[in-house]
Amino acid sequence: MRLENLVRIRCFLIDVADIEVLKASRAAFLGEARPTSSLLIVKALGDPSWSVEVEAIAASFA
Repeated sequence: MRLENLVRIRCFLIDVADIEVLKASRAAFLGEARPTSSLLIVKALGDPSWSVEVEAIAASFA
């Protein structure tokens, strides 16, 4: 699959101060792709060393 197949991205972020870094990273990775997206600020993630978690869903329309 390719970036064009992404239909949804959900980001979980620990520190609201990291939003600009996340936005820049997301823009660099996705380029012109514009899947539906959500950002949630959460208290903790599955591993204490993580600061962000990204869930992505892709679909093939062929």
